[in-house]
Amino acid sequence: MEANSAILKCTEFMDAWKAEDWKRLLKHCQITWVEDGHPKMSALRWIKEWYGSRPIPISAEVVDYQLKTQTTVDAIIKVKISGEVKFIRARIICEKEAYKPSPDGIWGVNPVSCLRMDAKGVAI
Repeated sequence: MEANSAILKCTEFMDAWKAEDWKRLLKHCQITWVEDGHPKMSALRWIKEWYGSRPIPISAEVVDYQLKTQTTVDAIIKVKISGEVKFIRARIICEKEAYKPSPDGIWGVNPVSCLRMDAKGVAI
């Protein structure tokens, strides 16, 4: 398990958000969330509604991260939106399948973790 793989997945997630490419963004989401995190609509519809209704980042950069467990990384992302700098804490989980974290799995960003932005920065 490498934290670098988790950070790469987070960067790809943010690049898809900047491009407003919702299908690509969905490919970088956590397996459990994709399969079960949005019971009233499809995962793609949820992504379009929640991310499509928010300001789109002009830039995004992972500025810090912490390996919480072998299967969990928290990353701090500095984003520029409408001329303002804000910070997001992204939770990135490694899973083999839904509800089965594993260091041998696939990294994915929990999209709900990225919805809150803070202008003052966030601590890991």
